[in-house]
Amino acid sequence: MNSTLDMHLFLNQWMFMPEIWIILGILLIVSDLLIGMTYILIPFGVASLFTAAFVKFNNSEFLFELSFENETIYRYLNLESWQEVLYCFAILSIISVLLLRLLTSKKSGEDDINQY
Repeated sequence: MNSTLDMHLFLNQWMFMPEIWIILGILLIVSDLLIGMTYILIPFGVASLFTAAFVKFNNSEFLFELSFENETIYRYLNLESWQEVLYCFAILSIISVLLLRLLTSKKSGEDDINQY
């Protein structure tokens, strides 16, 4: 029982540090470019950088002041546990994968037998 609580406290401490997300994002982008994984890890690196910005915003005074003005927006923007940070990362990853897919898809006018 005590080890489970220790794990939750450990994850809560590290998931709310934007520096960790920035390091992860840089590592994912650089590893994708060095290994040549054809843009597989870049969307996850970009999502990690946006997660770092969102965690930094979550720790700011602006969000605290927003809680007094508009409680509904505050409820949706406030991250309270490490699970919510991972949900944010997952949603941002899906969005960045879709956006990169839209930006890199080639639209050619002629039909190609090799294009599926």
